[in-house]
Amino acid sequence: MEKSSKFIMLFGVVFLILHIWAALSPSHLNWGFHFFAFYSPAFSIISLLIALLFFIPIVQEKFIHYINHLSQKIKRDFPKAFFLILSLLALLLPILLFPVKVHLLGDGALLLREISGVQLGDQLPPTFNRQLLTGLLLQAMKTVFQSGSLENSELIFRIVGGLSGLVFVLIIFALLKLVQKPVSEKFLLGVLIFISAGSQLFFGYVENYAVLFVTTAAYLTTCWFTLEKKSNILLPILLFIVLVGLHIGSIVLLPGLLLVMYYGWRHQRIETLIIVIISLLLSVIFSLIYYNRLEDIIIRTISESRWNFLQLIHSDNYFAYSIFSWAHLIDWLNANLLIAPFGIAVTIAILFFLRKNIEWNNRILIFLLTTTFCGLLFTFITFFALGMARDWDFIASFFLPLGFLNIYVLAKSNFSIKNTHVIAFIVVLNFLHWISWIGLNADEKRALERVKILNDPYLLGHVPQLNFYENLGSYYWAQKNYIEARNYFEQYIEIDSSNPRILGNLSAIYTKLNQRDKNYWALKRAADANSPNPAVYINLGIEYSKQGDAATAIALYQKALAMDSTRAKAYANLGSVYMQRNDIKLAAENYHKAILYGLVDSILYREAGTAFYLIGEYEKSLVMYNNYLNMAPHDEKIKNIRDKLSELIRESKAQK
Repeated sequence: MEKSSKFIMLFGVVFLILHIWAALSPSHLNWGFHFFAFYSPAFSIISLLIALLFFIPIVQEKFIHYINHLSQKIKRDFPKAFFLILSLLALLLPILLFPVKVHLLGDGALLLREISGVQLGDQLPPTFNRQLLTGLLLQAMKTVFQSGSLENSELIFRIVGGLSGLVFVLIIFALLKLVQKPVSEKFLLGVLIFISAGSQLFFGYVENYAVLFVTTAAYLTTCWFTLEKKSNILLPILLFIVLVGLHIGSIVLLPGLLLVMYYGWRHQRIETLIIVIISLLLSVIFSLIYYNRLEDIIIRTISESRWNFLQLIHSDNYFAYSIFSWAHLIDWLNANLLIAPFGIAVTIAILFFLRKNIEWNNRILIFLLTTTFCGLLFTFITFFALGMARDWDFIASFFLPLGFLNIYVLAKSNFSIKNTHVIAFIVVLNFLHWISWIGLNADEKRALERVKILNDPYLLGHVPQLNFYENLGSYYWAQKNYIEARNYFEQYIEIDSSNPRILGNLSAIYTKLNQRDKNYWALKRAADANSPNPAVYINLGIEYSKQGDAATAIALYQKALAMDSTRAKAYANLGSVYMQRNDIKLAAENYHKAILYGLVDSILYREAGTAFYLIGEYEKSLVMYNNYLNMAPHDEKIKNIRDKLSELIRESKAQK
């Protein structure tokens, strides 16, 4: 076995040892490969045995022989499109059977709230200022959802992700047309590029990065076609423009496009010049249409640039670590092991050990090396505000050039490893790693158990920790597990006790758990922090009412109504306070407004009936009592009052 094969096999041993360690001792420090820890021992042992089998050359050989025999049979007995159709159907099955169950990583929960129109206005969140086309896509999703065409906002992401997956398969088939290898090896190389962790985006994962991921793959493929002189330069230029529109960070891949344009200029100057001019004109037209938005993006990007990249030597409370730190290296290596486990190892093995046989001036190799370097550099120097364990979905697109580079060096005959069975070894170990990742996220219990350990401050900054506790607290609140929700929101408050939204959430939880003292504390802190939530002031007003401080309660209810004049509960509570103060007219007015704004409550109708009766508005009183008795027909006392009131109204009308 030659040196390159030995190196890859050695890395396979390290890869296996890391997985065994992580399965026995899962933590945030091994977030990129600890998935087997959350499965049954039987599943892990079977996976380990399969992995060990593929260290044996005869098993590799048998596997390759079987794949080759099957592929030749399909090629001989079925139409050319059969492989493609079979692959698309094979993808549809896991898309339907293994969708992601918990959307706590990244911005999943935020996106679902935005699509549903809950708690967010019509404007896109500031995070989309650097993702113009993504923001427009989100608005389109929101329009579809609010039109009533789809009732489940999560389904929109499943559809977009599933379609992206199908397109990705088509891209892989297009890419493999450039590979001059037997069908069996093409199949293995296609599987290898697909089973990057980024393909999780196709299985119901709530994020907009599925489109970015697929567009990046299309861009790399069209560049490869262009460099092979099988396509013109227009497609990669247009796709690059779309990439930057999907996320401005994609501009880091520009050196690769410039290389493609340079090679195009050398061979087809006039055609390249025309295409570049047309592309620039399209960009200018688009810029003019969205001038205000683009200006905002540029200003915000420049102003926030100091927060977008890691510091070189030291870090403050905002950053988890600096570039030159062990914590950063651990985090970045985890990202590598999650997204492209064998990526760097394969590249090193072939480019170093077979360096004498490599055509270093080959334009495709130069393009892929340049783009891979730019992509990996971006993931290394960028600060991911949610931590790499949560922003893996974004950086997956920037690992794609590394995957394409692997395909290229493995596919080229003069780069081939003598023991070609090592390709099978890479694919099988990669597949076991990938399937454990997909299956983990498709199981709510396992996924939640994993998410809960991703809170090591060594790998998280100040903001990521807050997001972590808020996401888990919100999740448990939605599950009506108020004790767990309280625990996570309280951990949030230990870090930042000034967030009025979290304090408001805590007060609601304390109410559910009948913890009155803590509820009063949380409400008071939220009000002191000028919470924009009217419910905080309404609930705090209730507490002051219980303490007998009517004046403060009235002021709080009025503050809530100044923020939202349709809050029926505030009117009802005001009515009760005025009733206790014997200000019957104001009580009646507020009770009436509470009913007008939709509050339906038997006690409210009864009290409103009494208030109107005391100020002499008998007909309104009769209506309120009738509504009350419809809800409480066995209240004989009110029934007698209602009957006497009806008689009084009839006598009054008769006298008139």
